Amino acid sequence: MTTPADTVPLRHSPVSETFCDRERQNVNISKILIDAIHYIKKFEGDIFVIKFTGDIMREEKVMETIAQDLVLLHRMGVKPVVVHGGRLEISDYMEKVGMKPKMVNGLRVTDEATMDVVNMVLGKLGGEVVGCINKYGARSVCINGTDANLFVADKRKSEIDLGTVGDIKKINKDKLYFTGLTEGINVVSEPLINASENSSVKILGKE
Repeated sequence: MTTPADTVPLRHSPVSETFCDRERQNVNISKILIDAIHYIKKFEGDIFVIKFTGDIMREEKVMETIAQDLVLLHRMGVKPVVVHGGRLEISDYMEKVGMKPKMVNGLRVTDEATMDVVNMVLGKLGGEVVGCINKYGARSVCINGTDANLFVADKRKSEIDLGTVGDIKKINKDKLYFTGLTEGINVVSEPLINASENSSVKILGKE
């Protein structure tokens, strides 16, 4: 017969608590995956267009997270297409080389010299996005909106000449996997083709 003096208080084992925590995490992960099956089946084979600005690309941790999400979508059977900008980087480089960015109602006036900077900067940024995606195990390639007339645009009409600034007229989505990867993540820079003059025009968001 035991006496109060013989009674040993029960204590929670750290190992047991850790095991229980892991079990709860596994249950939560399983539930998330089960719930996701419906969406995986629904969107498998679909093209998802993800557009982000150069502002986001300045945040390394954010870009790492986006790259991982893109690779996950790809593994799920979705076909991600990334379209990126780079307004701040373009302005920074222009000032660095002695060019002064000119804005009209939030839109950049884009002459021939500015367009050269745009192509160079966006090409560099596109390569960085591709490198980030490839790091997480997916194949990726950077293409330009001018490749095979992937995007077609007309020069924007305005009271003040904005130069080679245009509005999207047509997207030849059938050309996407002709110019890029059929199995992978395509990263597209913004410069487009002006359908009427067969010259590059730039689609720019307001700053």
